[in-house]
Amino acid sequence: MAQKSIAYAVARTRVNEGRLITEERILRLLEAEDPGAVRNALSETGYGSQDAESFEEMIQSELLRTSRYIQEVTPNQAATDAFLIKHDCHNAKVILKSMMLGRDPQASLVALGTLDPELLYKRMSEGDAGMLPNHMQRAARELLAAIETGNLAPSAVDFSMDRACFADMEALAKASGEPIVVEAVAAQADLYNLLMALRVRNNPDGAEILRRALLPGGNLDHDRLIGSLKEPDDGVGRYLWVSRFGALIQEGMEEYAKTGKLTLLEKRCDDYILELFRAHRGESFTLAPVIGYLFGKEREAQAVRLVMVAKANDMPEELIKERLRELYA
Repeated sequence: MAQKSIAYAVARTRVNEGRLITEERILRLLEAEDPGAVRNALSETGYGSQDAESFEEMIQSELLRTSRYIQEVTPNQAATDAFLIKHDCHNAKVILKSMMLGRDPQASLVALGTLDPELLYKRMSEGDAGMLPNHMQRAARELLAAIETGNLAPSAVDFSMDRACFADMEALAKASGEPIVVEAVAAQADLYNLLMALRVRNNPDGAEILRRALLPGGNLDHDRLIGSLKEPDDGVGRYLWVSRFGALIQEGMEEYAKTGKLTLLEKRCDDYILELFRAHRGESFTLAPVIGYLFGKEREAQAVRLVMVAKANDMPEELIKERLRELYA
């Protein structure tokens, strides 16, 4: 049963924060001889299940523990679900695409959502999308019908489900009554839309692709963003500069302007969201520290996965550090 006290949820979360993996520890993991040594080092910290047969199982068991914890302590389910349901969306997309391609989706399902991935798979494979939130449920039903006719492209699954997911996230954010939840959902939508515009800016069909891909829930004008694709000298980049994000992701924008590469800019956009919650980490009477911890566990999982994949594939250390996002710990 969910606790009703924000102060209680924050106090418990502060204890758990002390167990987050730090950047220093991640860098030490990079010095391990092989993936097995990394797994052993993580096991010693209590990360994941000791019975996990693979590093991905270890990560998923840790994410499942996080999801259960968040749902146990939250006194405001709308506030925390606003950031958990994107993982339900991921799972729904994986299942839909697996149905199109005749593949088993289970290896690609993630545990950090509000819905049991295995049960969601069972229901959706039977043509039932009723477990999903309202907007995602409607989108999934339409996609399931399209799969039956064989008239569906994989990109349509992404566009349709992502738009529906953010519509559900926006509704939950408003219902939560938490200003920082509303702000963070809007920022995620806006940053995704800006990055998508940069990705398609040189595509002859960029305007149409962007129109299909744009997410609801943000504050940026969609028509203006689409129109910026037609402006000379990278109108999208200028639009990003003058947006509320420009000064805060300046380093990434400068790298993009020099090289046309989005790698650093994508990192800075991700870090922007993390910093929203880090700035409120010391509060005791809002859910910001609890949601910040959730983002911290997501970022931690990404870092652990990157290290394990890098060790398994002998990736250069500099390339790993380039891809490593800032941690919450």
